[in-house]
Amino acid sequence: MERQTAAWQALVDGSGHHRLFTLEHDPVITMGRRAAPADLLLPEEQLRARGIELVVSDRGGEVTYHGPGQLVLYAVVDTRALRIGPSDLVRALAGSVSAYLATLGISAPYDTAHPGLWTEQGKLAAVGMRISRGVSMHGAALNLTTSLDAFSLFVPCGMPGASATSVAAVMAQPPSLTEAAAACASRFAAALGLELSPEVSSDEPR
Repeated sequence: MERQTAAWQALVDGSGHHRLFTLEHDPVITMGRRAAPADLLLPEEQLRARGIELVVSDRGGEVTYHGPGQLVLYAVVDTRALRIGPSDLVRALAGSVSAYLATLGISAPYDTAHPGLWTEQGKLAAVGMRISRGVSMHGAALNLTTSLDAFSLFVPCGMPGASATSVAAVMAQPPSLTEAAAACASRFAAALGLELSPEVSSDEPR
């Protein structure tokens, strides 16, 4: 989170570059700006006992989960420099993930009413961003081989009864996180008309 914030500040100051962080989190449930306390079905101490951290986030949306087997994409982009609106950026990121999934034979269109990528089996990817002073933070989270048990600990998207799914649940051989990250990143860069210059950090948080 610190690196994302630093990248955001650099862009706001005019000294940074557009960035897309691709990573894998340790287990954490995050509460977005529209989350309600009742959306959590277990108290924080019981979540901690299960090894799950609880974090209040400034992103859009309600409650979601990040954990092993899930590709998280944090986009730090200056919408002013690219002359695009917030919805254009969200659609570019969501569309890039959706287009990649289509190459795997998975149809998961972006739902603007319930932000995320949905299949007939349930929600496959969460999408939630924050744009402040023209620069974005946060992004999307794609369930690849993610354990789905944690999604029963809260009300996803503020929708009781909504279910989550993963790529592993809908196809026999899901791609690796590294493969999915590269494919989504290249599509996102192309959608914004940017040149992709990959960097690898050994201290990037999971």
